[in-house]
Amino acid sequence: MSKSMEIVRNGKLLQVEANRQEVRLEFGDIVVCMWAYVEILAPDGEANAIEDVWEFQGNLNALWPLIGLRMTKIVMDEDSFRLSFEDGTLIRCKNRKAYDFVGVGVKDEKWEASYPTVLHYLRDE
Repeated sequence: MSKSMEIVRNGKLLQVEANRQEVRLEFGDIVVCMWAYVEILAPDGEANAIEDVWEFQGNLNALWPLIGLRMTKIVMDEDSFRLSFEDGTLIRCKNRKAYDFVGVGVKDEKWEASYPTVLHYLRDE
């Protein structure tokens, strides 16, 4: 059975920054950076994808309505990285067994995890 890492927080999405290297979501003390393979699944079933930030492949407009919403949790496992919001929106990054493409940092605790590499540490516990 694969292990998972769950981070339960109730931070409001304060800021979205997009540049040529990453999409950065700031939730107060938690920062999530994404580079590729991002799906934004709205509660009504609408899906938008950001395949590659560097290549400008994807729809960043789906992120702007999330500003001001609270995240409920982050789950990382063998299948995907998932970031849930209070309204039912889900940001999902499917694990393609490739290089790290999501980073999660906790500012005050000086803690950071890169997905999917963090799964190797979970397997060893």
